[in-house]
Amino acid sequence: MSFGVIIGALISCLLILTIISAFLDMNFRSLLTINNLLQGMLSTVIEKLNTRIEITNVSIDPLDSSLLYANVTNEGSTSIPVKEFDEIDIIVVYVNSSNAKIITRLSYDPTGAGTDVWYVKRVLTNFREGEILNPMNFTSEEGLWDPCETLEIVMKLRYSLDASRGFIVVIALPNGIKDVYCS
Repeated sequence: MSFGVIIGALISCLLILTIISAFLDMNFRSLLTINNLLQGMLSTVIEKLNTRIEITNVSIDPLDSSLLYANVTNEGSTSIPVKEFDEIDIIVVYVNSSNAKIITRLSYDPTGAGTDVWYVKRVLTNFREGEILNPMNFTSEEGLWDPCETLEIVMKLRYSLDASRGFIVVIALPNGIKDVYCS
């Protein structure tokens, strides 16, 4: 065997090994990307499994039927940051005093200014006013809505609702967890 054939064979083997190495590297990077995506999906599923809210004590203001009050309790084991309150969807379906069906999404406004808005009136822990952990400051968007805490919220509607026709309140958190109250 001549020296040229041996060099040719070595170059061919080196070329094949380089191609195999590049192919394996590409597959390894793809597997890492898939792994990262699956871990992200898993953490989202775990967060949803640990999140639960319950709407209770919904009432209409006796003097102003455009005001609704509700207690919303964090029944899960996940805290919800106040800075995410503007991502919470509150939808109210009702019939107004002119007999028109209204479906409206309320915007979060910590000051309660305007109409078709919602805000937190007070926070309760085990039916007592106040918080134990991570106190919430709604103006500076600090703190957490912790498990076992109940938000007493006020919903200011644009129109007065006809209480005799009933209404529906849907509250959905940023991660998709929701609760529905039907009157």
